[in-house]
Amino acid sequence: MGELPIGVAKHEYRHSNKSKEGGSLAFAYSKDGWLANTVGHLLAIPVTHLPLLTLKDVFRNPSEELVQKLSNRWKDVSRKGDMLVRVGHASFIGDIKRMLATDQEIKGRAIFSTTARVIDRVARYLSIPIQLLRTLAVKMTRSNYYDPITNTLNLYHPNEIFGMREMGRAHFYDAKKNPTGWFFFSETPIVRSVAEFNANKNAIRQITNDTERKKALKILEPRFGQYVVNDIFGLFIPRNIISESTAKFAGTVAGHITSRLPQLRFSKQHERFGYVFSGAPTKAGKEPTHVKKALGLHQVYASTARAA
Repeated sequence: MGELPIGVAKHEYRHSNKSKEGGSLAFAYSKDGWLANTVGHLLAIPVTHLPLLTLKDVFRNPSEELVQKLSNRWKDVSRKGDMLVRVGHASFIGDIKRMLATDQEIKGRAIFSTTARVIDRVARYLSIPIQLLRTLAVKMTRSNYYDPITNTLNLYHPNEIFGMREMGRAHFYDAKKNPTGWFFFSETPIVRSVAEFNANKNAIRQITNDTERKKALKILEPRFGQYVVNDIFGLFIPRNIISESTAKFAGTVAGHITSRLPQLRFSKQHERFGYVFSGAPTKAGKEPTHVKKALGLHQVYASTARAA
C-alpha cells in the first residue's frame, strides 16, 4: 500500500495517486463514530439535505465505491500539493497531526506566515483548539469540507457531486501561487463567490458528459446561489433589513430554478460554469460536442439575480 500519509490510520488508508508536478492525492475510507452517525445525520438535514433537496440521502453513508470514483475522476489532474481525502469520516487526531506537520511533509498547505517559519509553527500550535472545534463541527453536521490549513478534504454525502465540488475547491487552492491569501480572505464577500465559482468550474471539467453535468448542476447551482446572492445582498442591502439566512435561502431557491430551467441562459447557448452544453442527447459511452468557454462571474451574478 506504500507509505501512509500523515494523519491516516493503516485500516483507513486506501491508495495514493502521484502527480508529475510533485504532489499527491491520497484517499482514506472509514465509517465515522456515534457522533456523526446520530447527531450528525439529524443536523445535516437542515444544513445540507433540505436546502439541496437530497432528503433521500439523509441516513445514507458514502460507500467505499466513492473512493474509486473520485480517484478515477482526478488521478490525471496536475497537483503540486499533498492532499488527503477522507471519505465517510473526520479525525481529531489526524487533523492535528496534519496541522503540525512540516511543509516538507505536506506540500501545498495554506500557511500562517510566508516569511517566518517560527511564526507559522507557533500559530499552528495556538490554533489546535480552533482545529478541534472545526473537526467537531464537521462531524456534528456531516459537512463536506476542504481545509486548506491541513490540505484535507472530508466527505460525508453519498452523492458524488458533493465530493466533486470539494475536490474542485481543493484544486483551485492547489493551482494558486499563494493559497494563504485566498484562505484568509475566503469569507470576504465576492472573494468567496469567485472561489465557489471556480470550484464548480473545476468539478464540471472532470465530469465526463453533458447528461451528468446537467444532473450535477442541480447541486452545484443552488449551493453557488447561497454564496452569490448573499454577497450581492451584503454589498447593497444593510443586514438589519435582510438577514444572511434569508439571503442564502433566496440564493438557494434561485439556484434550483436556474438549474431546472434550461431556457434561462446567459447567452444564445446553454452555458454553466465555463462550459457550453451542446443540447444534443448523450449517447452511451460518447460525449456530445461542447466547447470550453470562460464564463464571466458577472454573467452568473446577472442570471442568479434574475432568477431570485
